Amino acid sequence: MKRRRLPLPKSRGATSGLFSIPPVLGTVFLGIVTKRLDAALMLLWDQVNNSIQQNSWPWVITGGIVAALFIGFIFRYRRRIAIVSQTLNRANKMVALDGAVLRMLSHSKTPDEYKRVLVETLRHITLVFDEDVERAAILLPDVTDTSSLICWEHYQMPEDSIKSKRIYIGNDPQMQREKGGVASEAFRNGRIMVCHKENGHWTYEGQAQPIDLVQGAHPYLSFVCVPIMGSNAGTNTTVCIGIMHLESRRKDTFDSSEIKIVLEELTRGVATTILISERHP
Repeated sequence: MKRRRLPLPKSRGATSGLFSIPPVLGTVFLGIVTKRLDAALMLLWDQVNNSIQQNSWPWVITGGIVAALFIGFIFRYRRRIAIVSQTLNRANKMVALDGAVLRMLSHSKTPDEYKRVLVETLRHITLVFDEDVERAAILLPDVTDTSSLICWEHYQMPEDSIKSKRIYIGNDPQMQREKGGVASEAFRNGRIMVCHKENGHWTYEGQAQPIDLVQGAHPYLSFVCVPIMGSNAGTNTTVCIGIMHLESRRKDTFDSSEIKIVLEELTRGVATTILISERHP
């Protein structure tokens, strides 16, 4: 006797039956939430409107604070964009400067040619700062008196005063006070020194500086002395071999930490030119 097989339920039908309910429930749930949300928003708006009618000053103050925060955010964002753009522009100019220095050095053989390379390097350095920096000088120890810095080369500095300038860099404290100054301290300490003009006098960190290269009537409001670092052939150590002096019509040209990094990078090309010229007299 054969057994009768009972028909199995179709899985497709069962599956469709099971999953046909959730979409309906989802639609109902969404409709309930939407109505509740609309009611909550209307209630909130009524409360806000009543509060404004009773006393509008808290809302005025809140709106002012929000507007001030928004304006501050926009200002900082635009300033940040300007700083990034200026940094990229300076980076491109620094790359161009490095290429120009290398090309000029490859064709230089005499001391006069190396000096012309330095003058052209200083001109390119002023271009890195657009129109803010117009004058520059390179100060090196005098070969006849190593306790003094003299101007080895310059760009647009007054010839009569800069060539006769001597800055004491020795160890005598009294001579440092009388004939030293900003460049002397920058050379001895190996750090960047920024000075500002305050009430007709040059100051550094609030203290008066008795000696500077910026003399006579001029429109400059700040200057910087940047140590030029190089290798000592005898001891194989990094030492300060000179000073790069820059002058600006703006008071804050050399104040930011980013600018100080740029200044350190700019002196590398100057140091290369100086060291090569010393090895090829």
